[in-house]
Amino acid sequence: MKKYCYVCGKVLSEHPSSDECRCHDEHIIPNAIGGHLTSRDFLCESCGGSLSKGDKAFTDIFAPFIVFLNQAGLLRALDRNNVDKKILTGGIFENNELSSDPVQKIKYQKGKATPCKPFYSIDETNKRVFIFAEKKTARHYRAYVEQQMKNDAKSIDQYQFDIFDDLSSLGFLGINFSKGKPNFNQDLKDGLLKIATEIALYAGVKREDLASVLDIDESTGTSTYKINTYVWPYTPQSIPDILYENERYNIDANYPAHILKVFSEKNIEGGKSLLCYIELFSTFQYYVLLNDDYKGKDVDSTYAQKLSSNYVESIEELEALDYSDLDIAIREAKLSREELKGLSREEICAKIHDVQRRKGSEFDLKATVVKDYEWISKQIFLPLATTAKEKHCTQLSDSTLRSFVELQKSDKYTCQEVIEVFAEQPKEVYFRKMAIVKEEGQLVGRSYPELCLQLYDKRPECVQEYTTVKFSQLSNYCYKKAGVKTE
Repeated sequence: MKKYCYVCGKVLSEHPSSDECRCHDEHIIPNAIGGHLTSRDFLCESCGGSLSKGDKAFTDIFAPFIVFLNQAGLLRALDRNNVDKKILTGGIFENNELSSDPVQKIKYQKGKATPCKPFYSIDETNKRVFIFAEKKTARHYRAYVEQQMKNDAKSIDQYQFDIFDDLSSLGFLGINFSKGKPNFNQDLKDGLLKIATEIALYAGVKREDLASVLDIDESTGTSTYKINTYVWPYTPQSIPDILYENERYNIDANYPAHILKVFSEKNIEGGKSLLCYIELFSTFQYYVLLNDDYKGKDVDSTYAQKLSSNYVESIEELEALDYSDLDIAIREAKLSREELKGLSREEICAKIHDVQRRKGSEFDLKATVVKDYEWISKQIFLPLATTAKEKHCTQLSDSTLRSFVELQKSDKYTCQEVIEVFAEQPKEVYFRKMAIVKEEGQLVGRSYPELCLQLYDKRPECVQEYTTVKFSQLSNYCYKKAGVKTE
């Protein structure tokens, strides 16, 4: 069966003729943010190279998390040297709320927070001068400080000079996210559209069925992304999801993870819609409308990947295998002879290793969600529902406790009804597709994308509050794993 590039429309081939194009190993979630899933079935080398230029603007959005996760050894970067060279901007704050202006503006690189501009302070009691500057500028800056002290009639010989090129210990570190990125919203949307398109194609959806995302030129066969595609944020709508999302970073063994889901559902017009749910770093959660009048077969495809892989054989271990064992490894990796043609033994082992690494990072989303929701039910909901809430405050985050108190005050659900929701919501058939809610005295399943869109349109402040909480959770997780002060 022929495969086509979804951008130029030409036939894909490993050995292309003049009217064909060469297959491209495309990362559906960019490798720069830890994505492992690849395919050679829907993009050519030329178009893949062109699209990759936009990938950088998208992945740069997540640079603060990439740097700290890489520093903690939890994220395998495409090019570690590039990560090490990455310079982040931010500030040192007096408290971890980061709500006031920073005490000092800083640049963060290779685990150090250096001041944007050098400064100094003098401890007259102990006769010490503290210089805060990058090492390469500290020597010149010291000469400036000494001159200032001489101007103030101070005897330089009486003071001890100490140079600090890391301000992390002076307060709480905060890294800029959207600040300084004028095209932030568009770059984010462009990256989400590309991921949604490619995971849909990977799931077997035809290019022609992505009518709300791709604009196909009938005369040339080429396609471009539409500028008015609908993208909106996910927010938890059911009781289990509200409690789960607030405590997820504490209980989810696969946190932070990337999750992609392509599915079809009935819409209010009586037809079918095709949608994609995208979740990056267990934090950035969005729906993308792929087609609002979908005529194809029903789709329900999910991909879940944690950032760090389970143990896989090293390239050296693979190279040490005899030919029969190496042949078994090739078959287990499902690598074709054509794909390996002309490659050296070292290159073949590298390909096997990459397949093992990608497979080692995938996890069973259904089992994970069911397990986590059982924990939420037993450890949070039932104790809170049956005893005084105050006794459990220390076990929960403030946002979780507030969410639960609001739900109790609404008196919308009985305890038995919530237990029923807990039994249904974690099912794979419902995950991010249907929310179990109470309407007109009955528990019913409602479209999750529809509920999220309604909230986004009517109460955007609620969406902002939720995204702020999720962002803070991921930031604190990354800081702690990298050994940065957070509290």
